[in-house]
Amino acid sequence: MEAQREEALSLGDTLKAEELDCEPELKLGPAANAIERREQLAAEAEGREYEPLTQRGARVHAVRQAKVMFAEMRERLELARDAWAEAREEGQGHVSAGLAALRAAAGRQAKQLDQDEIKERLARIAGREQNEAHDHGPGRGSRDIRGRLADVLGREKAVERERETVRQKEREQEIDEERRRQRERDLGWEL
Repeated sequence: MEAQREEALSLGDTLKAEELDCEPELKLGPAANAIERREQLAAEAEGREYEPLTQRGARVHAVRQAKVMFAEMRERLELARDAWAEAREEGQGHVSAGLAALRAAAGRQAKQLDQDEIKERLARIAGREQNEAHDHGPGRGSRDIRGRLADVLGREKAVERERETVRQKEREQEIDEERRRQRERDLGWEL
């Protein structure tokens, strides 16, 4: 491992050298290894995600997942860096080059989703149906950004319920007060 790290450094690949410069993985042991291997096979056969059963298995799994995520992030960073450099060489400004880099970094994920699914997700984020007319003017009823945000958070409904409860209590108090006055009139106590 050390020789591979040195070779990567001599070739100028610092990222690969960093990847190789890591602590050795925790050893599971024969019993925990057998338990985890059986669980992995069962999860694969059932078509579900693997969940470690032992503490050591969970630690090893977390380290492996982190390594995979780091490798994917590094790959996306390389794509973004290359796209930015290429855009700058073509004479694009910083903003345009940055957008090209972002598109390159997100490219793999975007290719995995079909266009209808992307539109659906964006519509859900915006809080409207896909075919609903877009009314972007400020203060246009409850569909402006504040109205949609309140709908999403459910605060508007909670405030309205609270107001209705207060109104109901006030009505009940008025009715009780009117009944009390009526009783006083009937008894001749009115002033």
